[in-house]
Amino acid sequence: MHVVDLLVAAVEERDQSLSLLGYDAPRYVVIHEAVRECIVNGLLPDGSFLPPLRALASALDCSRPTLTRAIDMLKSEGYLASRIGQGIRVQSTDNATFPSHEANDLLAQSISSRGKSFAGSTGRMHLPSGSSLAFRPGTPPLDLFPVERWRKITNDYWKSIKFSELAYSPSSGMNRLKENLARYLAVARGVRCHPSQLIITSGSLQSIYQSATALVDPGDHVYVEGSTFPNVLSVLTGMQAHLHTLDAQNGQWVFPEALRSAKLVHLAPSASYPMGTSMSLEKRKELLALLAHSGTIVLENDYEREFNPHARSLPSLFELDGGQRTIYLGTFNRLLHPSIRIGFMVVPPFLLPTMESLALHSHRFVPPSLQWVMNKFLEKTYLHKHLEKAAAALT
Repeated sequence: MHVVDLLVAAVEERDQSLSLLGYDAPRYVVIHEAVRECIVNGLLPDGSFLPPLRALASALDCSRPTLTRAIDMLKSEGYLASRIGQGIRVQSTDNATFPSHEANDLLAQSISSRGKSFAGSTGRMHLPSGSSLAFRPGTPPLDLFPVERWRKITNDYWKSIKFSELAYSPSSGMNRLKENLARYLAVARGVRCHPSQLIITSGSLQSIYQSATALVDPGDHVYVEGSTFPNVLSVLTGMQAHLHTLDAQNGQWVFPEALRSAKLVHLAPSASYPMGTSMSLEKRKELLALLAHSGTIVLENDYEREFNPHARSLPSLFELDGGQRTIYLGTFNRLLHPSIRIGFMVVPPFLLPTMESLALHSHRFVPPSLQWVMNKFLEKTYLHKHLEKAAAALT
């Protein structure tokens, strides 16, 4: 394939991917990412030359300054090189200049034990690329996402925004979103809580990290299901917890007496990962009876309840517990699409000051524009309608 045709196809493919996810990225960003992907994947081999900028800009239907900006970014990253009179040449990433991770022994000692622990646990994480999302547990059908509806609501937000609303936002989330989310959880999941108990996060991973930070000290005993999310294991390993696994073969969870001395237990009772098995009502009650009068906190990860008909008929651990020792977390990333990055926690009252403080010291707040659009999706029942279509497609 001719280089021009190759790059035009790559940019068009990138445009389609971003459109599917509801993003309207600047043109130079789209071009930069498309060209970089061609280089990384070997479609533009080391030493090959790009066409003249004027011709390439015309083929990509962009201005020359826009193309130049994308090219300059690729040069700064070491993917392209140019010399006067010789054109722009692809430079192998093997030759690109990247900062060294090495440091002398004295500087290396400055890294905390928890920092080193997280660096060592990253390999356990599941970091999927956008090109291989089909048939993955917990991933909704992306082609059903209502892109135009999301785009329209986003545009409405920016048309009506006041300058005074561009200031800092509450760390725990916008009140209107929390009020509507509390109503949604009560109706759709049987989870009844006060809006003040909700903490808006960027998704399950942040909720788990924040919960573990609030509760787990190095060496604390933490229990997880024998088969669970790799990212959960990575976070808890990074926290230097002493991990134990629960036997849950064929949906028959076994809860040892030692669970009462654990600091935290992470469970996905509605749909254990990756098989989707639901915990029976009897087992849920057995777990909470065992933990009564203990200091163990339950982290209930209800990541896709709407897509599990059997689970919808069972009360959550949070509901059975009365929200005393259970942190209930969910995410819209698994209901809408992975890159949306918005989720929530329902937190027991005694933990609220700690959780709000951690939010204030870390991510500060989820972007108000994203919260505003998500709130409209709840208010206008767009979320409900989308989930009905997605659930039908998955059956």
